[in-house]
Amino acid sequence: MDIKDGEFQGGASGAGVNILGQVMIEREKTKRLLIGASCVFLVIAALVLVFAPAEKQQLSYMLGAALLLMALGAIGATRFQIKVPGITIETQSAATSATAETPNQPRGPAA
Repeated sequence: MDIKDGEFQGGASGAGVNILGQVMIEREKTKRLLIGASCVFLVIAALVLVFAPAEKQQLSYMLGAALLLMALGAIGATRFQIKVPGITIETQSAATSATAETPNQPRGPAA
C-alpha cells in the first residue's frame, strides 16, 4: 500500500497490513449488521405497541420498552433518558460516566 499526501510519501506492505484491512472490513460488516438488527427491533416494538389488544396494553408497553432498549444497545448507545409523567428513566454506561465525571487530572511523567 502506497500513501501519498502532499509531500509525504510512505508505504506499507506485508501480512500485518492485510490482516488489519480484513479486521477493519469485518468491523464495518458487524456495524451494518447491528444497525439492521436495531431497525428490526424498532419495527417490532412499534408493531407490538400498535397492534396490542386492549387487555394486554401493560404487557405490550413493557415489551415495547424492552425492544427499544435492545435496539439502543445494538447500535451502541451509551446514554438513554426518558421522562414521562410520573416516571423518569436514565441510564449511562460506566465508561461514559467515569470519564464524564472526572475533570482533567494532572498526569505523571511518562515512563
